Amino acid sequence: MKHRLEREFIFLILFVTTSYHIGSAHIDTPEDIIKRENYPVETHAVETEDGYILSVPRLPNPSGFPVFLQHGLLCSAGDWVVNGKNRSLAFLLWDAGYDVWLGNVRGNTYSKKHKTLSVDEAAFWDFSWHDIGYHDVPSVVEYIVNTTGKDELFYVGISMGGAYFSVMSTERPEVARHLKAAVLLVPAVYDRHVRYNFLRTMSKNWRQVQILFETFNIHEVFGRNSLTNQVSDKFCRVAYVGQWLCRKFILYILRDDPKQIDNNKIPEFLNSFPAGTSAKMLIHWFQMIDNKDFQHFDYGKEKNLIMYNSTEPPKYNLSKIQPPVAVFHSKHDDVVQPKDVLRFYNQVPNKLGEYDVGHSFTHFDFQIGINATEFVYKKILDIFEKLNQDLAENS
Repeated sequence: MKHRLEREFIFLILFVTTSYHIGSAHIDTPEDIIKRENYPVETHAVETEDGYILSVPRLPNPSGFPVFLQHGLLCSAGDWVVNGKNRSLAFLLWDAGYDVWLGNVRGNTYSKKHKTLSVDEAAFWDFSWHDIGYHDVPSVVEYIVNTTGKDELFYVGISMGGAYFSVMSTERPEVARHLKAAVLLVPAVYDRHVRYNFLRTMSKNWRQVQILFETFNIHEVFGRNSLTNQVSDKFCRVAYVGQWLCRKFILYILRDDPKQIDNNKIPEFLNSFPAGTSAKMLIHWFQMIDNKDFQHFDYGKEKNLIMYNSTEPPKYNLSKIQPPVAVFHSKHDDVVQPKDVLRFYNQVPNKLGEYDVGHSFTHFDFQIGINATEFVYKKILDIFEKLNQDLAENS
């Protein structure tokens, strides 16, 4: 009970300190990390149909098959490279000959541009995970296809990256057809059995949280500012005290497995996490947990009638998903439980496999865990290799 209260107290402090801008400071970009590891990198600006300009790093391998890696909520492209050579999925894929593309969704640290809107305008932040699945991910997929000249690519999404994929596949099948396969790590499509007490409480009271956001004109949440940057860049590197507190922060907030944390990587991880998002995005996630279904944003009965011609938000038809799907999960994940992953997977028409990682893996271990290479990434490489072999044999 004591640890739970401490964790939620820290989470609230994080929310307060990152909800208001107090200045700017330099933070390493994903490109900075990639260059330090001596890999080639390009930065592409991808414009969505509704005017957002997304920063998409690429580890170019023009002769290789394209792979699109999509982060989850409050994260960024940096999370695919932060563990360095041999321990980050982006580098392992490039070493295996793949052409690697890293997504950054609208509103995160690296994608805060729009053709006509400023981040200071409320309209800029009027989006949820539906908009990312309907606009951002399809725009990047089409951009990769047009840039590489290859009609197909692999997709890897973690957590909310699974929700983005599902929205695109059900609402934009003409774009989803370009995905030869999708590997989804702990996909947050259903989240009924979430065990994180703070999330359960917030989700039960999402209407009150929404009123709070509206009352105080909070449109962006968990955004970066000079305070969070200085904490990650300076304080977390202070021997003993700073390192100890930042490690505790990771354990409390991310509910991570202590055995999977590389203390030397904590400052780099916190240099980009949290990467920020919209208040509406958070509310839509809380709704997902509370209503125990995968459906459009709930505006209330009156506005729902205007938006959807129904008093209730429509559900996404997951049976429309056509790309073959593989899923990974762990019973130790307090954010997305195996029951919810399997509920999603059982509705997917084309199945590639279901993988129970085990090994005390928690939610973020799938991306930053010390043993993610052995327990997760090598399996992903095996899946892709087999699919490519099957294609070669049938061609």
